[in-house]
Amino acid sequence: MTRNKPIHRLILHPANAQDHIDDFAVIEKLFIEIGLAGVAMAGHASPRLLLGPRFYQWITFMGCAPALKLEPDDAADESFCHIRFTQHDELQFRYLRPEVKGRCPACTKLGLTAASFLQQKCLQQQTWTCPHCRQSCSPLALNWKNEAGVGRFFIEFMEVHPHEAIPVDGLLQRLAEVTETKWQYFYV
Repeated sequence: MTRNKPIHRLILHPANAQDHIDDFAVIEKLFIEIGLAGVAMAGHASPRLLLGPRFYQWITFMGCAPALKLEPDDAADESFCHIRFTQHDELQFRYLRPEVKGRCPACTKLGLTAASFLQQKCLQQQTWTCPHCRQSCSPLALNWKNEAGVGRFFIEFMEVHPHEAIPVDGLLQRLAEVTETKWQYFYV
């Protein structure tokens, strides 16, 4: 199946970008126990789960009723709402749009765009200096307002459009309990 449009995602990730989730099976188990996820999908390189019966209790949608495609058209179809786990050895920077700007944690003014962040190889740098207040911080401390994120482990809710859905606080708390790390979310 040929895709003409990008797959939008709601992504959950550890707040500490360096955190490595050694055993994501504990997250799979949690998701199935709370009804967020259903059965595992076979035949994919990265672990994937179908949505469970209580998905809408853990992910809140804004506005009108969402029009989510809940099942694939065929075995190769990925353009439906499901959960995918991805893990990387190196830090990954993901963003909604190249022009999204990160905010300085000190003065909260807009700084780099996502495209500039990548071009300047900020993930390889120890510090970033705000052009407005001249304060230095880790480039990982920039606030992307849920439109970008850095991490090594991601839980991706596929085919969820940006800013249409958010995880309920209880889900982030449950994740923190089973993984012993705080969680955040963003959109791509």
